[in-house]
Amino acid sequence: MSTSIISHLEFYIPKKDYSNNKILNKNDRIKKIIKKTGINKKFAAVENELATDLAIKAAKKIFKKNK
Repeated sequence: MSTSIISHLEFYIPKKDYSNNKILNKNDRIKKIIKKTGINKKFAAVENELATDLAIKAAKKIFKKNK
């Protein structure tokens, strides 16, 4: 029986920024969400960018760091 081990992790953060700070003035509910979660920044893939595209970019970072 073979064993697989995850030895490295990497991530890729998309460039499209959906920061809560950008919409604070538009909605008071956002302040409550930030206070509860502590999350100020969110990111989203750009149009026509799929989860597989983000995974490939993260994988390329792993390969570059671990030659």
